[in-house]
Amino acid sequence: MYSKIGNLIWKEMKTQGYTQLQLTEKLDVPGLKLSQVFKSEKIDVYLLVQISGVLKRNFFSTWILKNWISL
Repeated sequence: MYSKIGNLIWKEMKTQGYTQLQLTEKLDVPGLKLSQVFKSEKIDVYLLVQISGVLKRNFFSTWILKNWISL
């Protein structure tokens, strides 16, 4: 089961036509680590910065908006 942030990353990755392998190569991280991002409720901030840069989407602002609205 994907986490909220992991699901956002997965959807954006697929929308842009990346495979998981292609994204891991761009990020220079092991595939297992990226798989864990999709499933974990926590994500390393530095990795999220890298993912945001590669996918050219600010996942921080997306997450903040979704979580503040639900409060």
